[in-house]
This record gives sequence, C-alpha cells and structure tokens, in this order.
Amino acid sequence: MNELSRIISVIPVYNGERFLTATLDSLAAQTLKPDRVIVLDDASTDDTAQLVEAYQPLKCELVRSKQNQGLFNNFNRALGYATECVFLHYICADDVLLPDFMQRMCDALTEAPAPSFSYCLPEFIDKDGNLLESPSVKSAPPRHGQRVARAAQRVRFTNAGRCAHQDAWPSVPGTVPHRHAPRSGLHFLLRLGQG
Repeated sequence: MNELSRIISVIPVYNGERFLTATLDSLAAQTLKPDRVIVLDDASTDDTAQLVEAYQPLKCELVRSKQNQGLFNNFNRALGYATECVFLHYICADDVLLPDFMQRMCDALTEAPAPSFSYCLPEFIDKDGNLLESPSVKSAPPRHGQRVARAAQRVRFTNAGRCAHQDAWPSVPGTVPHRHAPRSGLHFLLRLGQG
C-alpha cells in the first residue's frame, strides 16, 4: 500500500490563467509546503493548462477534463483526493494564502480531535493584490446559528481557507449537490457536523 501524503492542495479551476500564478506562488511560499498540488482544469479555453505545465517553483499535477463539468462536479472531484492524504486543502484558483497558512491550519487540526475541519477568516484584495476593507461579519438568523453551533460542536472548528483532517471525510455522506449551490459551504459543513 502506498504511503499517504501529508498535505494535498487541490485547485479546481476554469479559465483561471489571470490569477492562478498568484495562487500557486502563495502555495510555493508556504512555510509548510503541500506534498502534492493538484490542479483540476475543467476544460479551460484559456492558457490555464500551459501555465500549470510551465510553472517552476512548485511541482503541480494537472488533471484536465475533456468537457466542462461545472464548479460543483470539480469540487466533488477534489474531495476524491481525501483518501490519499492526512490533510486535504481545497483552494480556489483566485485565492492567495499568507505564508504561514498551511502550518497554522495543520497545527490546529493536529491538536483537535478528529474528525476536524479548519478554516480561516478571509481578507479581501483587489485584482492587483491590494488589501481592501473587509466587510463586517453578520450574524446568522438564530435557527441557522443553532445549526452551525451544533455542527461546530461536532466538527471542532478552528478559526475560513479550507483544510480538513482525513478522518473528517468519511463522515460526509456523498458529495455536494448542485441544488445547494448558493449555500454549498454551509451545507457541506452541516453534513460534516452530522457525520
């Protein structure tokens, strides 16, 4: 049996050449680097694939779809790598990470009882990487807040990047259904908390 990778970062992307280099650069600059970086190219029509193949600072695996499958199918494909690693990290192709992100997330997950899921609060930047004022966090209506609180008690959240310990994935039945697109993140976390 093959040994598990410690950290796999998966980047689902469609026509992401404009921002993907910054995303990859932020992974390459991590104080704790992922063992594997997998770019799931959803049949991009721009130069996304060529960018990934030519990227030098970090070895990337490119997995190309012949036909566009859509965001949620690509996300579900990303979840398929959870059985190959201790920590699965999911990052959008237009996100960037601070250099200590991976170290802090893995430390938090290592200290938390499994199954565990970590996330960090976002900072917003413009297309040139300049920090924007982040909107204030609004509290959820009580009934949604209670569901999230119950999920948080079962899953053990650390502070929003998406990284999970391998033991968290078997507790999520199935994948993220398309009908939940507007609230897919919350839906996913609630299902994880029910596991």
